[in-house]
Amino acid sequence: MVMHLRRRPDWRVQLAMYLALEQDRVFSWGKSDCALFAAGAVDAMTGVDLARELRGTYTSAEQAKDVLRSMGCSTVADLADLHLPRIDRPSHAMPGDIVLIEEGPLGALGVSVGQAIRVRGRDVLGTLPLLSAAIAWRVG
Repeated sequence: MVMHLRRRPDWRVQLAMYLALEQDRVFSWGKSDCALFAAGAVDAMTGVDLARELRGTYTSAEQAKDVLRSMGCSTVADLADLHLPRIDRPSHAMPGDIVLIEEGPLGALGVSVGQAIRVRGRDVLGTLPLLSAAIAWRVG
């Protein structure tokens, strides 16, 4: 069910604090992957944890695919579509909106921070240009 979330009045501060905490976190399926990173950003900005039921339910890419399939999804874009309204053009994503980059078979979710995207990589929290986004979803 697509949700129309409301951002907290201090969402910019909350998002900045969340990104700072995530900076050195290591990638881990089901604990600290791209989908959970994006959901954590939504939670920081809105107080709504869209991934509460997903955390800790998978420990590999194959298990993540199985969890997605059980939800009727084949990619993380399908998962985001379940919860958030799409933005017509990814280049119109505003700070705090969720974006998808085409990475691997499932895609990778990240967070717009203006003209850049923060995305959980295998080794680091990476930064890409916003123009790398293939799809975007509005948060609040």
